[in-house]
Amino acid sequence: MIRVTDFSSLEREGPLRRSAVTIGNFDGCHLGHQQLLAAARRYAAALEAQSVAVTFRPRPEAFFKGLAAEPLLFTEEQKTRALAELAIAYQVAQPFDLALSSMGYEAFYESCLKTILGAVALVVGDNFRFGQGRQGNAAFLADRGRADGLEVTIGEAAQWAGERISSSRVRAALRADGDVTAATAMLGRPYMLEGVIAQGDQLGRQLGVPTANLEDVSQLLPRYGIYAGYVWLAAPARSADRPPVMHLPSDAIPAVFSFGIRPTLKSEHPPVRLEAHLLAGTYGLGELYGRRAGYYLTHHLRDELTFANLDELKARIAQDIDEAKRVLSGKS
Repeated sequence: MIRVTDFSSLEREGPLRRSAVTIGNFDGCHLGHQQLLAAARRYAAALEAQSVAVTFRPRPEAFFKGLAAEPLLFTEEQKTRALAELAIAYQVAQPFDLALSSMGYEAFYESCLKTILGAVALVVGDNFRFGQGRQGNAAFLADRGRADGLEVTIGEAAQWAGERISSSRVRAALRADGDVTAATAMLGRPYMLEGVIAQGDQLGRQLGVPTANLEDVSQLLPRYGIYAGYVWLAAPARSADRPPVMHLPSDAIPAVFSFGIRPTLKSEHPPVRLEAHLLAGTYGLGELYGRRAGYYLTHHLRDELTFANLDELKARIAQDIDEAKRVLSGKS
């Protein structure tokens, strides 16, 4: 089980003796992040040390730009779960504030990394910057760390489609295009949205395609449209269970998703809805309400459209269901 702490708590309780440290925002834990975390784990095993991921909340760029409430690929709790699934022993979930932003890069290295964490190995990306004015960089850590006897790895960026993988690139693909195929390729897993199923207006049931309406979602939402993918459901008596973050669970249920404002209904103030029609299993009226769920988006089928009437909408929903079954079965 991962232990979550921060520098102040560790300083009070007693510094770590030996750690293999990687540092980053780790939003989404994409393939580039996974390479850094795997290197930290290897160092920890080889050097009889604890693997440590240092994260910041909010992320430094958001702090300086006033974007603390921005929707991201992960909630803070999901990030911790992802790191735990990736077998990291400690997460230093460090609040990023004015005091930390004013700390010089040498002071951060000496106080936080060497003294508090007892670092014997460091793993960072080649574009890593830190300290006041972002004056510290990976080259400094490589030179200073090795001079102090630390093992240091400067990870090269993971690439997809000829460009560097980054959390911002994943967010842009989802937000601008609903490109869950690109997101899956960069994340190494389907993008998962997590929330609680709540009662909607029963329109899907009236049309013969009952849906599960997901609410309390605190992550970045993709472009409005129709998607295919899978749904994980918590057991009715196990409300504390959470969906896996870093892989698609084997018991996930195939589904087709609708995300948007349902423009065919021509509501004056339409609510934004994320709904799933499950393609397997039978569920009674109200049986799913209150259950935590994970919606894994694997295919973008089409953008949201406006139809002339509900009959046209119903006919297109039938086509969408057939298309979702086709792509999920892997048939060309």
